[in-house]
Amino acid sequence: MGHICHIWAYGGHMNRYLCAAAAILTTSTLGCSSTNEPLESQASGTPTPSTSPTSPPTWETTSPEPVDPLESFSAEEREYLKALEKKNPDDYPLEPDYVVESTLESGLEICGEVAKDVYDEPTKAPGAPNINRLIEIVDEMSYDSGGVDSDVAGPAFKYLCPEHAKMWNRAHSGFTEGVQVVGEDIKPGVYHTASGLFPHSGSGLVTDCYWERSTDNGDTIANDFIKNAPKGVTVTIRASDGGFTSEGCGNWLKIG
Repeated sequence: MGHICHIWAYGGHMNRYLCAAAAILTTSTLGCSSTNEPLESQASGTPTPSTSPTSPPTWETTSPEPVDPLESFSAEEREYLKALEKKNPDDYPLEPDYVVESTLESGLEICGEVAKDVYDEPTKAPGAPNINRLIEIVDEMSYDSGGVDSDVAGPAFKYLCPEHAKMWNRAHSGFTEGVQVVGEDIKPGVYHTASGLFPHSGSGLVTDCYWERSTDNGDTIANDFIKNAPKGVTVTIRASDGGFTSEGCGNWLKIG
């Protein structure tokens, strides 16, 4: 630029003014940026904010509330079904519906049919349960020959017909006459013939009763033949005994 002004200077006084104006214009031009950014950004050094694409909206998803498969049943029925499912989840699952209905029907049938059978047995007190019949039913269940599911019976009497539970549990401590293995079929303890223990279970009279305690090898530890026992018979079976046999004595109940 100085070279141009030097040439123009030969042209006279006016050329010097033109040279000065050209210098100003040239300086302004050289200060301009070749970019399209605003001058303010160039002067301050502040970068121009860039625009990013808008993120798509996000939707919150909530899991559905769990449905109780037993919601339609009464509190007692739910407790009964849960007790069986906890005891044997493979045989008594809480779904599908038809399995649950079948399980409940089995329990109600036990409360109805078995209890009716026990209460219909002749007793000294009409309308009272016959403990001897209950003992026989428990014994039948232990041999899987009575048609009553032993898994279902306990929870059924506990939750569906609790008015019978006390007598049912008492019957579980007894056994019928015949051959018993101590520690497997019966527990050690003091037993009394069932008749006479309750006002409605018979007179208590036992006649022509034979009982025997034996070792694991079948040797006799103690035995007796009772011809006439108006108040029944009491026997103590020890943990060291191998077996117990009785005939003509009727059913037995644990009293100690």
